[in-house]
Amino acid sequence: MYIQAQFSFKTEYIGKSAYRDDDTDQKVANYKGSSLLYQADLNIPLSAKINHNGLPKLWSVDMAATYVNLNNYNFKENLVDDEIFNLYFGISNLIPISKKWMMATSIGVGIYSPTTRLSQINHKHVLGNMALLFICNIRPNLQLGVGAAFNNTFGYPMIFPALYLNWSTEGKWIAHINMTDGFNSSFGYRFIITIP
Repeated sequence: MYIQAQFSFKTEYIGKSAYRDDDTDQKVANYKGSSLLYQADLNIPLSAKINHNGLPKLWSVDMAATYVNLNNYNFKENLVDDEIFNLYFGISNLIPISKKWMMATSIGVGIYSPTTRLSQINHKHVLGNMALLFICNIRPNLQLGVGAAFNNTFGYPMIFPALYLNWSTEGKWIAHINMTDGFNSSFGYRFIITIP
């Protein structure tokens, strides 16, 4: 089985706009802001095998870093942070448990901080998460999973239901939904560009 590491980097810019009250949707004074985001993700497979049923068995390491610079205008006091800094490290495991079922587990820890100054980062900025999912290979292009996720996002340990959907067509459409650590979804259209 051929495996390879995956690395992605993205940047996003949100132009200057007015701050609004969540309840009334009214502008808050003349406060305005813009933001610039940088995010890098790295997935490194440590080992991968395919069993006799064609199901994968793998271990991988996940790492991510995010920096957001918030430009705030017309603020008379510090109501909004000027920057956001996140680091994450996790380990994932996927093992077959029958002809169609697999068990996915993951554990990770991250720093989610309103500053890049290490001296100002404390235990309140450290978040841990774990997840356990049972995934069924319904078809070669469709996997559904359910399980539980654990994290301390709200300051104390909590358990949440976790859902997983991975679907792709033999054609060009792709859909992926993962609810093990928040809600992550992606929908895409696969295309090929040929350069003569």
